[in-house]
Amino acid sequence: LTAPQVNDGNICVSVYVDTAEGLCEQIRRAEPLADIIELRLDHLESGEIDNLLASLPQITKRYLFTFRPRSQGGPLELSLSKRKALWANLLSKLEGLDYLVDYEADLELPARFDSDRAIVSTHDFGRTAKDARPVFSTLSR
Repeated sequence: LTAPQVNDGNICVSVYVDTAEGLCEQIRRAEPLADIIELRLDHLESGEIDNLLASLPQITKRYLFTFRPRSQGGPLELSLSKRKALWANLLSKLEGLDYLVDYEADLELPARFDSDRAIVSTHDFGRTAKDARPVFSTLSR
């Protein structure tokens, strides 16, 4: 008997708490288990994002940053302008990190973001699309 072949997929562990200190602890706990660590910035208390970025652990894994409004599965109502400001601020602080960003289809990232690091997503918690082609077309623009 031979072992079944395993694909080269990645394991992503999502971490979220309301303080930078707590999130850093969760990152350290997730690192041995994950290939990618998703940081849910939308769960941090006001002012904690800058604290997190100043104390973000240097890890050997890739970070995935998300900042979702309530309509897309986040905990808060976040205006489009607030989300744009977050991504613009974040870009200047990611240099030297191995990272991805996951942003919603209604948002365009600043032009300086490397599109190879971007995941564009949309979430409809009310229904499943009968035909995924229009959704794919929106996301692949």
